[in-house]
Amino acid sequence: MKFFGIPVRFDVSALLLIYILALNGFSIASAETPAVRVVSALLLPATLIFSILFHERAHILAASRYGIGCRGITLLLFGGFATLESMGKRPREMFVIAIAGPLSSLLLAGIGLALSLAGQVFFGNALPPLVSNLLSIFTFLNMMLALFNILPVYPLDGGRMLHSALWDRCKDMEIARRQSIKVARIVIVVLFGLLLIGVVAGKVSVFSFVWFVLLAALLWQIQNRELKM
Repeated sequence: MKFFGIPVRFDVSALLLIYILALNGFSIASAETPAVRVVSALLLPATLIFSILFHERAHILAASRYGIGCRGITLLLFGGFATLESMGKRPREMFVIAIAGPLSSLLLAGIGLALSLAGQVFFGNALPPLVSNLLSIFTFLNMMLALFNILPVYPLDGGRMLHSALWDRCKDMEIARRQSIKVARIVIVVLFGLLLIGVVAGKVSVFSFVWFVLLAALLWQIQNRELKM
């Protein structure tokens, strides 16, 4: 599969994400006919996959401005990533490449919100619930992609942006990377504590907490690998 000429690889774990989204898509159309429920089950995973690919494509376009190529995009259980030849040779390049993803997600969220509002204005109650729900989900997913990725957690986009800022300040890329990883681990521990309190208070679902723990473990592992380089 290719997205705007970029090879896309589906990791085995991405199949679980597609399955979970398909189930959710099927359930949000529970009041509709079986055919509509199937369409919903197909559209919801497609919506997220498109959003992730668009996000990664923005990184690739920003990187191409600096002559940096891309080997492809990989989709995983927790999202996706573009395999770039480099994240930038200078702090400014790294910052521009990193921020391009969240900005693209905000753009999609804005488009989704505009379409949703236009649908309400021009069609009102005549707008099919499935269309209204999918537009709302599309807007929400892209907003969450943008907000999640700007967290200062290396190697997420926010972590790369912090890395670039520290690099610009101390003039040493490796020292800046280690400092950004230290910040990332503090953020992970704080989020873990807050979510745990949320679970105990009944404000956060166990599923969401487990999802975060798995993602945090993956990010921590990547950080360990980076520290050993």
